[in-house]
Amino acid sequence: MIDAERLKILTESAKYDVSCSSSGSARANKAGGIGNGYAAGICHSFTPDGRCISLLKILLSNRCSYNCLYCPNRADADVPRASATPEELCELVMAFYKRNYIEGLFLSSAVERSPDYTMERMTDTVIRLRKVYNFNGYIHLKGIPHADRRLVSRAARYVDRMSYNIELPSEKSLLLLAPQKSKESVLLPMKQLAAEKREDAEAKKHTVLPAGQTTQMIVGASPETDSQILRLSEAMYRRFSLKRVYYSAYVPVVRHASLPDKCTGLLREHRLYQADWLMRFYGFSAEEIAPDGENLPEAYDPKCAWALRNMQLFPVEVNTAPLEMLLRVPGIGTMGAYRILKARKFASLDFADLAKMRIVLKRAKHFITCGGKRRLRAHPARAGIARRNIRAALPVLHPRTCGERADGAIMNLYLTDGTEEGFFTAAFRACTDADCVVTSARNVQLAADAELIDVQADAERCERVRRFLRRYDARSLGEISLLLRRGCATKEMTALGYLRLIVQRRAPVRDMLAHPAVLEAMSEIKKVTQEAHRFKGFLRFMECSNGIYYAPFEPDNDVLELLFPHFARRFAAMPFAIHDVARQKAMLSDGRRRMLVHTEEKVDIPLSEGDQTMQALWKEYYASVNIAQRPHEKQMKGYMPVRYWKFLPEKQEGPKRPQ
Repeated sequence: MIDAERLKILTESAKYDVSCSSSGSARANKAGGIGNGYAAGICHSFTPDGRCISLLKILLSNRCSYNCLYCPNRADADVPRASATPEELCELVMAFYKRNYIEGLFLSSAVERSPDYTMERMTDTVIRLRKVYNFNGYIHLKGIPHADRRLVSRAARYVDRMSYNIELPSEKSLLLLAPQKSKESVLLPMKQLAAEKREDAEAKKHTVLPAGQTTQMIVGASPETDSQILRLSEAMYRRFSLKRVYYSAYVPVVRHASLPDKCTGLLREHRLYQADWLMRFYGFSAEEIAPDGENLPEAYDPKCAWALRNMQLFPVEVNTAPLEMLLRVPGIGTMGAYRILKARKFASLDFADLAKMRIVLKRAKHFITCGGKRRLRAHPARAGIARRNIRAALPVLHPRTCGERADGAIMNLYLTDGTEEGFFTAAFRACTDADCVVTSARNVQLAADAELIDVQADAERCERVRRFLRRYDARSLGEISLLLRRGCATKEMTALGYLRLIVQRRAPVRDMLAHPAVLEAMSEIKKVTQEAHRFKGFLRFMECSNGIYYAPFEPDNDVLELLFPHFARRFAAMPFAIHDVARQKAMLSDGRRRMLVHTEEKVDIPLSEGDQTMQALWKEYYASVNIAQRPHEKQMKGYMPVRYWKFLPEKQEGPKRPQ
C-alpha cells in the first residue's frame, strides 16, 4: 500500500487538473466484480476551494523529463519526487472505492523516461484494475502526448474517458511555455480517439470511451482573448465531439519571466464556463457570445451581454415564444424554459406564475411580456414571497392548533400510522372532506372541538385508491410514495393536495406547474430525490472486524430504501450495511440476501485494524487536493451542507495545510 508521504506528493502534483467529472458512463457491474458507472455522475465530497471530489486524482509519477514553464513538476523544478507502482495504485483505488470515498480513478503522470514508457505503465495500471481486481467503476486516463498510437488505442478500450490537454489556446504560446509539446501531439490523438469511438458506435459495441474525451486550457497564462478561447473550444467540440472543455484560471505556482505574477481572476474562468454552457445547451455560437478580439464582460453574464446587444429581438411573449427564443432570455434556463412550455398548455402564465416556477425575474422581466404586459404590479420575485404564497394556498398543519377553523366548524383530523397504506386509507375519505388535516405526526395538540379520527390501514380502501391512480396516472403512485418520505409534518397534506387534483381532473397533472398544489408537490419530491442522490456520494463505509462494511447516516428524509439498490448493484459481492441512525433502521446485504432490520439508536461497531489507516490516507488526500490560492468555502457548504458532516472522516480532525 502507498504511504501517506508519497500520496501527498502525487496528489498535490495532480490537483491542477480541473477535470473532476464522473458522468457519461453507465458501465454495469459484472458477476464477482465491484463497482459500476453512474451516468449522471456523483460528487463524493467538496474541498474548501469549492471543487467537487469525485475521483482519486493522482499521478503515477511526478518525475518529469519535460520542462513546461507553468508546471510545478517540470524537470528543473526543485520539488520532492515520487512514483507509485501499478499494484499500489490498484490497492488504493479499491480501498477507497469500497468505503465510498471515490467514484473511480483519474490517472495522470509526468513524462518519466519517455512518452511510450509512461503511457505503457499507465495502461498496465488500468488493465490490472479491470482484469485482476474486477473493478467496473469509472476510470479517466490522461493521455501522454507523443505516445505510440497503439498504446492510445489499447488504453481507450479499458477506460471510460480520456483527455489530452490542449493547455494553451495558441501554438505560439505552446511553443513559448511548453517547448516539448506541439499542437499536433495533442490534436492527433484526439482525432484518433474520435474516429475510433465513431467506428465503435457504428458497430454498436460501445466499448471505446463510453464517457467520451475532454481537454483543458489554462486561462491567463498567455495573452489570448476569451473570443479566441471560445472559438477554439467550439472548433474542438465540432471536430472531435468532445464532452467537455475545462478552463483553469492561471495560478502562479512557479515563477518565470514569461509568466504573469498574479492569479487570473476566478470570475473570468466562471464567465468562460457560462459561455461554454451557452454553446453546448442553448444554441449559441462563439461568434454571438464574444465579438472578435474581445474578452467577456465581468459585470454581467454572457447571455445578458448578448441580449443587451440584440434588444431588437425583445421583449418576447412567454405564452407564445418558441423554445429556441425562451432559451435566449436572461434569467430563463433550460429547466425553466421546459417548465414554461408545459405549464402554458393549461393556462396563460403571468409574472406570479413565473416566480413560482423559479424563473429569475430580476433579469428576465426586462426581456419578456406575459399576456402582453411588461410591468409587475406586485413583486413576486422578491426572496421568500413566492414561497409563502404557494404554502398559503395549501392546508397547513400547525402542531398546536390542529382542528381549529375560522368559522368555528369542526375539522376532522385523520391520524395515520405513517405508512403508505395508512395514507391511502385516510385519503379515501379525506379526498371528499373539503376541510380536513391528514398527518402521521404524534406531537399535535388538538383544538377543543376537533374530531380525531385514528386511521387503521384498510387493504380494500387502500387498493381502491391505488387502482384509481393506476387508471388515470400510474406514475403518480411513485410520486406520492416519494412525498410520504419527506421528513416534515406537512408531507401528508402535500400528497393529499396533489391527489385531490388528480381526482378532480381525472388525468395527469404534473405539468400544471402554475398550480400551487403541483408546484409544492414537485418541490417536495425534488428535496427527497436530491438528498438520495447526495448520499450516494456522502455515505461513508467503515470496514468492521468481521469484514462487513458499515455506513451510518442521518438524512433529513426517509431515503434508506431509495439508496440501497444503488449500493446493492455497486457492491454486489461485498457484505455491507447502511444504517439510518435517526429512524433506527438498517438494510443489510451479504451478496445473496437483502433484509431490513430495526436497530437501536447507538450501535457499537468494532472496526478492522486497517480502517483507521484508510481514513488517515483519505484525510491526507482531501487536504492535498485543495487549492489554497482559490478559497471558496461558501460554495463548499452550499454543495455539502454542514448537517451532513457528522459521518464524513475528511471533515473531522485531520492534517491541515498552511494557507
